[in-house]
Amino acid sequence: MLTDRLIIVNQQKPIPLPESFLDDTTVQSSGVEVFIEPKSAKEILEFLRNSKYLRKFRQILSVVLQGKYNKDLYGKEDLSGTAEDVTAMKFKGKPNTRIYCKEFFLEDGKKVVMVEFLGNKDKQKATSPKVKSKIEATGRRHYEF
Repeated sequence: MLTDRLIIVNQQKPIPLPESFLDDTTVQSSGVEVFIEPKSAKEILEFLRNSKYLRKFRQILSVVLQGKYNKDLYGKEDLSGTAEDVTAMKFKGKPNTRIYCKEFFLEDGKKVVMVEFLGNKDKQKATSPKVKSKIEATGRRHYEF
């Protein structure tokens, strides 16, 4: 299918994660930076600003900033070759929410862009056609940093 080969180049640069999400418990790494897709920023930030999810996000962020993976918090979504560098921030429970991310490995370090918000209303397995399509679209994204 032709769309499997298309790379989505965003006209806007990704937005750096606001420092207000970091605290003393957030382990930072000098080699990893976190960004947000401008088109999804409002929905993602609204979710993350909810005090109910902020603590979990800081746990996830610590894993991300250390350049690690944790199957319960942050892991790869290896559904296909198109989704090779796609990961998910996992907010398990009710609601069972995911933020799909695209990782970029550059000379100056790793960049993680939060691209797609999948809330409880969209709860489906990653292998469902709708979710798989979103994950693969995330995998085709490219940004200028």
